[in-house]
Amino acid sequence: MKAQRRHELQENALSGELAGIVDFFKRRGRVIAWAVLAAALILFAAYYYSNSQADKALALRQDFDRALRDPEMTPTDRVALLESIVQRDDGKFGAMAAHRLGENYQFEMKAAGSADTAEWTRLGGLAEKWYRVVLDRFPAMELEAAKAHLGLARLAEDRDDLDVARSEYEAILRLGGLSNYMVYHLAKQSRDQMDDPNQMAPVVMATTAPAPKEPDADANDVADADDEEANDEEEADANDDGDDANDVADANDVAIADEEEADDDDDDEEVSADEPVAPTTQPAAE
Repeated sequence: MKAQRRHELQENALSGELAGIVDFFKRRGRVIAWAVLAAALILFAAYYYSNSQADKALALRQDFDRALRDPEMTPTDRVALLESIVQRDDGKFGAMAAHRLGENYQFEMKAAGSADTAEWTRLGGLAEKWYRVVLDRFPAMELEAAKAHLGLARLAEDRDDLDVARSEYEAILRLGGLSNYMVYHLAKQSRDQMDDPNQMAPVVMATTAPAPKEPDADANDVADADDEEANDEEEADANDDGDDANDVADANDVAIADEEEADDDDDDEEVSADEPVAPTTQPAAE
């Protein structure tokens, strides 16, 4: 009797719980259904956004590689593609594309030389414009910002504006976390050379032997020949100074290009696992 009574009580309790659950869903079921639907939509939107961002990064990576490495692209198409990357991306690909545009215009400026003042000034202005884009739009990309400061410093030196050049070098040195990069050491070396010109690379003296004197020259002719020889040696030394300075600048540019290629190789590994890529053509020698 007691066992039967307990069984009836348990059945009554279970029936009451089931009735309460049914009543709860009757009153709250629509709210719960909408909540479940909203959660599903949020999860789907997050999944879609994640995939779209990955696809966007891959497309930017491919466009950036093509702009640098496709031998069939014309210079005009290459510039247009790099500009489109800057417009489409607010991250590292946009920063690298903007820096590459400034660098390309600076190389063209060096190749044009200062004989054509208008063209030299125009190309220098375009290079400065894109370096400023890096600093204004991508300040968080410290490595690209440092390279932009270095480009601006070189432009300032070409204009003999040493105060601006020094400030650009010091801006690089103030950036944190770049002490292991070549751009940091080039900036420090260039800034120190401005403070102490004696730190410049040693000048290689001319090795060409002077022209032999005429055997029948008189004392005055010998003195004139000595003066002419001394003037020739001074001119050769000045030319050697300019050549050595150009060699140092070219070596620095090659070091920066090598570092960019290494950085870009690291970026390739990062994108394939989830982005500075070296151009296929070297700029014309100055």
